[in-house]
Amino acid sequence: MRSVDAKFQSLAFRYLRKQCKRLLTHAEGIRAEDDIEHVHQARVASRRLRTGLGVFAEVFPAKTVRRWNKHLRRLTKGLGDARDKDVQIAFVDAILDNHPADQRRELPGLKRLHLRLNQQREAAQPRVIETLDQLDASGILPELLNQTVKRKASRGKGRRKTGNTFVWKRAARDISKTRDKLLKLEPCLEDTEAIEQHHEMRLAAKRLRYMMEIYKSAFDGRLNEPIKAIRALQTLLGDIHDCDVWVVFIEQFSDEERQRSIDFFGHARNFGRVRAGLEFLRDRQMARRLEAFEELVVLWNELQDNGLWERLEAVLKDPRASIPWPSDSTTTDQVVEPTLETIEVAPDELCGQRRDMEMESTRREPLESPEEAEAETPAPVPAPSEEAAPEPSLEDEAPAANPEIGPTEATSPTCGEPPPEDHPAALQATGDVSQGETATCDCCGQNGVLRDDLARIDSGQLLCPACLDAFQEKIGGS
Repeated sequence: MRSVDAKFQSLAFRYLRKQCKRLLTHAEGIRAEDDIEHVHQARVASRRLRTGLGVFAEVFPAKTVRRWNKHLRRLTKGLGDARDKDVQIAFVDAILDNHPADQRRELPGLKRLHLRLNQQREAAQPRVIETLDQLDASGILPELLNQTVKRKASRGKGRRKTGNTFVWKRAARDISKTRDKLLKLEPCLEDTEAIEQHHEMRLAAKRLRYMMEIYKSAFDGRLNEPIKAIRALQTLLGDIHDCDVWVVFIEQFSDEERQRSIDFFGHARNFGRVRAGLEFLRDRQMARRLEAFEELVVLWNELQDNGLWERLEAVLKDPRASIPWPSDSTTTDQVVEPTLETIEVAPDELCGQRRDMEMESTRREPLESPEEAEAETPAPVPAPSEEAAPEPSLEDEAPAANPEIGPTEATSPTCGEPPPEDHPAALQATGDVSQGETATCDCCGQNGVLRDDLARIDSGQLLCPACLDAFQEKIGGS
């Protein structure tokens, strides 16, 4: 192995060891299934490790670095779908929890979406465990941790400072390169419809932030303000991309649910009651995108007016110089750093899937890794054609997912829809309904029916006598 600057090695060992320990901790948390945030933080640590291995590749044998990267890339990818579904479910949960009680028309569609997302998340869990098993079998984390600890010990304690001329020059080269890629995308801020370029800008901002965080210990805090500024940019860019993803996803989901109704009933009239909630969410995300884009343009201009890029360049040219940052700058306060609690309290202020909660344990980052993220955005799917169908004002019961059915099939009939003939939810009237209380039939929406006049079927739905007869007839003729 060729000779490498001692300070550069020290910086590499410290950074990689920190991320390796973090990944090991959250991998254990994933298996314990005590917090969905472990999946996110494990992915963050894997991406940071890969970025660090790219920066510090010369510190280790090339063959070893390639092997580590291969397994880390597999981990990042293997946890991706589960993390996406966790974020989407949390977002829909927040909307349902805060949805006005007098606006029940959207609830069936939102609950149907919530049901499908939970089914898909359950189906993704085996892949998560398989990915962790593959990581354990590879043995790369203990190996990486051992290499950084052993080499650190062999060099002695030394001084904690990792900055010297060699490190500063490397930092200036790497940070300037990633900064220039971000600045080249500035023209896309003049076009609200430049979806692909906005996505590329988000990735470029993330890469720049990662690079500055790798080298920040060598600059005695002089990179803290630029990192905060880029984090604010990344948050808004994440919001915009999040909205783009939601709009496409909802259009595709609508088509799938409409076709599901046609395949089962021979018509799409039943889809009418689901469509309202999906259109509500789609329109909400489209409006939020426009707001986030306007906020992004304002923030970008403020960063330039406050001399962010000039000050960053000055720090890179002379790391020892004291570079003042404007105390009244809004660059670090422009965007409120959201937490999971913020989502639950005020979901309308957030975009949802990728609000980019970055504050280590509570914030989350864009899901694609810098090395493998694709800069393409799926073309929007045309909205399904309108079907004349009544829009009953009742809640769409969301039955629990049945593992025997699978993530893409309905697990039980909704609002009186009969199950397939081989569905385990055979009709059974039970006597567990409350006495003397009024309720709503989950099929026809009739209000004020005594609960003891309703029959509960195995799916958990309550049906009035008329709907119960129709249900029996449908099942009998299936």
